[in-house]
Amino acid sequence: MSHAKFSPALIPGIALSALLAAAPAAFAQDAAETPGQKSARAAAAQLATAPEEYEDESVILDTKVKSNPHRVYVTDAANIGVLNQIYVVDGDSAEVLGMVPSGWIPHPLIANDGSFVGSVSSYWSRAVRGTRTDTVEIFDPTSLEPIKEVALPGQGRFLSVFATPWLHSLSPDKKRVFYSQFSPSPAVYSVDMEAGKVSDPIDIPDCYHIFPTSSENFYMHCREGTLLHVKLGEKPSQSQTKPFHGENDYVINSPYYSSVSGKLVWPTYTGRIFQAQLTGDDATFQDPIEGFTDAEKAEGWKLGGTQMVAYHRGTDRVFLLADKKPDWSHKTPSGHVFVIEGKTGKRLAHYDLGHKVNSITVSQDAEPKLFAVSAGDATLYIFDALTGKKTGETPQLGTGPLALTVVDQE
Repeated sequence: MSHAKFSPALIPGIALSALLAAAPAAFAQDAAETPGQKSARAAAAQLATAPEEYEDESVILDTKVKSNPHRVYVTDAANIGVLNQIYVVDGDSAEVLGMVPSGWIPHPLIANDGSFVGSVSSYWSRAVRGTRTDTVEIFDPTSLEPIKEVALPGQGRFLSVFATPWLHSLSPDKKRVFYSQFSPSPAVYSVDMEAGKVSDPIDIPDCYHIFPTSSENFYMHCREGTLLHVKLGEKPSQSQTKPFHGENDYVINSPYYSSVSGKLVWPTYTGRIFQAQLTGDDATFQDPIEGFTDAEKAEGWKLGGTQMVAYHRGTDRVFLLADKKPDWSHKTPSGHVFVIEGKTGKRLAHYDLGHKVNSITVSQDAEPKLFAVSAGDATLYIFDALTGKKTGETPQLGTGPLALTVVDQE
């Protein structure tokens, strides 16, 4: 009996190659060939010429492409399915490099230098029932093989379907993972990834999101509009900043934050943008700027989607995902991106994406890509972030792709 090893990167090619064999005319190469059809045809040709000794054996292939700023990780929530995956896509070629398996409501943890791919997931012993186990899972960025796992104790992590991505965070030195607990009382746990140990719960007031500045410091957002500063170490302490927004400023659930730079960009649903610089010592706040003019607000322009803001540090550009929409439609997809200079609030560009998308993110290099994913189309759309020109798209990304993650460094 041959020993079969299966790779997520191979499964789509095998399935489509079977279709090609059954109906080759349907996938004939022509000028309108999609990336998916092209990949399937190439996979079929490879299988047809494979040596006889490999006919009954699947093998694990490396992605061959090392992590770089244009690699994007697309988390497929599978419409809240119990088993999910994170697609690894090359943003230059728009090709799928592979997939990383995950459990229920996975939250991606991508090393800021691309040195590993991780996620926080939940599993049940009988798939949809039984004993629940929450884990931090780490994978090699090239082979996508699992290299480490840490089980999470306690009452379990706070579950939220990407509307609040900062409930789970990775420290800038990549040594600690912080995650939130909501019940029986608010708390944060610290996971030492090198030792595989989880701290006792750190009791906190009614505050959410976790913005780490080091493995010993993090900030959280509190209902009063303040930031809670938590310092760990030999003498733990907690303090709160002054309020940086008012009670009627309804900030979105998915702000932009960089643990590498400490930059926090937090808009409201109506386009007012708050910005802060977080360090291990203090938080400084910038005067708010407006993403929309009064006339645009009167026309009904609002933010909408899942990940609605991105930021490019090198050019100080804020990207807002928005559309004309009625009140209380802030979770619905949008088709436009407004580009604003972070320091001055000057409007730099307005992109019509040509598609309704749920989430956006921007790479941090000198030639940045704007990535936009549609859960309805199950497609990743790729644009030049500085011009808005579409450069590619990747279809067939599961059943409900929502979250986008890129490496945090240039």
